[in-house]
Amino acid sequence: MFISKCKLYFHSVRYMKPIQIFWKIWLKLSRTYLNHFVRKVKPIPHFRIPVLQEQINFLQNIHGYSIFNESVDLSKINWKLNKDDALFQYHLHYHDYLSNLDKESGLKITHDWIEKNPPSLSVAWDPYTISLRVVNWVKFISRFHINDSEIINSLFLQGIWLFYQREYHLLANHFFKNIVALLYLGFVFKNRCWSKWANKNLLKQISEQLTNESYHFEFSPTYHALFVKDLLDVYNLLINNEKKDSNLTQNISDKIEDGLFWLFYYSKNEKYFQINDVNYEGCPKPSYLRKYASKLGIKEEINISSSISQYYPKLESGDLRIMMYCAPISPYYNPAHSHADMLSILLWYNNEEILVDTGNYDYEESDDRRYARSTSAHNTIVIDGKNQCDLWKVFRVGRRGKLFDKDFREDYLQCSHDSYKKFNLLHTRRIEKTNKGFIIQDLLKGKGCHKFEMLFHFSPEVNIKVKGEEYFMINKNLMFKFSHGEISIIDTSYFPELFIKKEKQTVRIYGEFKNKITLKTKISEI
Repeated sequence: MFISKCKLYFHSVRYMKPIQIFWKIWLKLSRTYLNHFVRKVKPIPHFRIPVLQEQINFLQNIHGYSIFNESVDLSKINWKLNKDDALFQYHLHYHDYLSNLDKESGLKITHDWIEKNPPSLSVAWDPYTISLRVVNWVKFISRFHINDSEIINSLFLQGIWLFYQREYHLLANHFFKNIVALLYLGFVFKNRCWSKWANKNLLKQISEQLTNESYHFEFSPTYHALFVKDLLDVYNLLINNEKKDSNLTQNISDKIEDGLFWLFYYSKNEKYFQINDVNYEGCPKPSYLRKYASKLGIKEEINISSSISQYYPKLESGDLRIMMYCAPISPYYNPAHSHADMLSILLWYNNEEILVDTGNYDYEESDDRRYARSTSAHNTIVIDGKNQCDLWKVFRVGRRGKLFDKDFREDYLQCSHDSYKKFNLLHTRRIEKTNKGFIIQDLLKGKGCHKFEMLFHFSPEVNIKVKGEEYFMINKNLMFKFSHGEISIIDTSYFPELFIKKEKQTVRIYGEFKNKITLKTKISEI
């Protein structure tokens, strides 16, 4: 047990950047003194309120706000709710709702938060929470031209706390939130230290966190949407206050245009696809981001059908549409939101979901979290009952495989991965387009005897019926036919959103092979 745990740590840490390890140690040593230091900060006499533009939708009722479908009375917020899951509390302290409130209500909430949340090592003063909250506060004081010494002093205090707790130990989306927040605060307080650091890291992180397709490198549609919103917030600040015409603003504008395209590619009817970890709470919808971009003078042409993603390619055949997961475990140094889902698929018929991803239920060390990240929760193949990578704790990944031999064309998709290389086994999946559907060929090749488990997770809205070796969707007029294995239907969990659990039917094809086998699945309209 001890040796296995050491291996997990080794294969997780070896992918990390040195600065992550150093900063994790630094934070543990420094946080003890930070609270004492910030309490001695003097009020700030000079500041400036930026000019900002944003799409605003005012709430009709201050009592009608909800977080994860749980009602929150914004007129009397309990900031220290006794909840097992910290994620609810995080969203409470983000203050996203300020953009939907009038001046009086917003001031009341902001002052109440300042009074009841002094600096501490709590959710309220987590650097990620601060990063989101201060940007929301700056937008709020900008919208109503608020000159409130209590709010200004608190903003400065939060800026100091954030600067000394920048999330170098995590990097990825957390680090970019830090950059955006300190860019805003650096402008408000004319703080050269904060501004210089934020500007120094801005383009570097945009380049690092966007793939060559300008898709966010954590390969989650909702985290990509949040990244696009961050880019819009940066662009908003720059063009209205500092740099209207520059290489920097043009670069960001181009990335926003590309990012907006992928938002529509990875969504349907304003709902993002469930790929890797998704969190719809507080995540802006494609239409909102498009309006925000338009308000800033950024317009784009959406032409989804003409492009094939190198990470999630699609094929269409009549009314059927299929997508294959061909994205790596990413980022390699902190793949917190990655799942063991290589070569999994999604399927739609007449724009309705047929094969779905299981989603994710929570961000806690729970059975539901472990299942959601596992290979068994996706529409791919499990070998010898093992996950494609070493998943442990809530966000950690140890050993992981690689994708290779990608070949995406108009009539077929093909990709391989070596995630089961410790068994000397490779998995190649090829999806060919036919007149009325698709043929999926899975080649499993490796030494010795192995067990395989091919899984197809169906939407809860789909009813399936067995007829010999064929499965019919009674209400969808589709047929699935399999070439090998023992076929059964099992009930499995489905998480359409965080903290919502339903049941779905899953087709399980089980069998054994020696050295090599090709599994064929035919999907077609009847």
